[in-house]
Amino acid sequence: MKLLKLLLINGIVFICLFLQAEFITRVYVDGSLRQAWISLQNEFAQTPYSKLGAMQWLLSDPELGYRLNPAHPDINRFSIRHGDLEIPKPPGRQRLLVLGDSIAWDRPGLVDYLEESLRGHSSLEIINASVPGYTTYQELLFLKQWLLPLEPDCILLIHCLNDHHRFLHTFDAEMNFLMTPEARRSLRTRTIWDRMTARSYLLSRLQLEWRMRGELRQVRQDAFPWENRPDMANAWKPEKWEEFGVLLEEMKSVAAQRGAKLCVVSVPFEPQLDAGLLRRNREYVLLPQSQMDTLCTRLNVPLLDLFPVFFQPETGSALFRDGIHLTEAGHRLAADKIAGFLNQLTEWDSYASTQDR
Repeated sequence: MKLLKLLLINGIVFICLFLQAEFITRVYVDGSLRQAWISLQNEFAQTPYSKLGAMQWLLSDPELGYRLNPAHPDINRFSIRHGDLEIPKPPGRQRLLVLGDSIAWDRPGLVDYLEESLRGHSSLEIINASVPGYTTYQELLFLKQWLLPLEPDCILLIHCLNDHHRFLHTFDAEMNFLMTPEARRSLRTRTIWDRMTARSYLLSRLQLEWRMRGELRQVRQDAFPWENRPDMANAWKPEKWEEFGVLLEEMKSVAAQRGAKLCVVSVPFEPQLDAGLLRRNREYVLLPQSQMDTLCTRLNVPLLDLFPVFFQPETGSALFRDGIHLTEAGHRLAADKIAGFLNQLTEWDSYASTQDR
């Protein structure tokens, strides 16, 4: 009985110490006591979509989950961050519509630098319709419900490897990004340890440090950086690529019905540039790029894969801020390659008469 009591007391002490260390780690990572407390709460409860204030950036949408708020001074009537747009489109004007998430949303970012690169095409208007946190599912809905009146001539889909969800993010009343239950279920968690490290800042950082120091000699086949990330795990599941193919085919069909061409730019996840992971299992590491190439070839959708562009061992780390979002150098490099990619597809100033509809 005494032994059981002692074990219970020690267990309680250990849990209290662990929670204290976990909270301190979250303060360090999240940047403040308040944000650390919010993130810790969100590990144990999901907050539904919020009806945000009228002058906030976002508002609840019954089908999209959320969208940019037209009542905000920087958001127009089409729920995009852009000045007012003429409807119908003026004669002789060509419109490039960019769909994406927070990667393309950055300002200044790749869309701004793309505008600089294509500035010589006087008839071209570039519209950035990116929305932070959106997935391809949401982008397709957004296109059909809000953006078709803009009469785009070309639709450029900026694809990130966290786009393989219906809804990846929701928000609380203070506009904090939360992972949806669907995203959490995407994890390939086969053991209790997997589930614990997927939810704990402290354990995941300790696990990473352990591997980086080379002390873990035998690593399981599924122990790649994206396997314990609810945002990224789906990009390595073939069945999710089948679902994505349905969305991409519909997006192409919707574009074609309006006389627009669909193009795709695929942005890698920074750990894919790791030479050690590539040596270990290159085919598996680059499975998303292979799936995208196969899909776009089948659908005859032009594709620019940025992995070969970004795979520069001497400068690769400088292209990403956090594994997903790009630095200025990353944005400029991406924009330069996208401009060349688009210029090969069409002559913008005569686009309306030369494109294959």
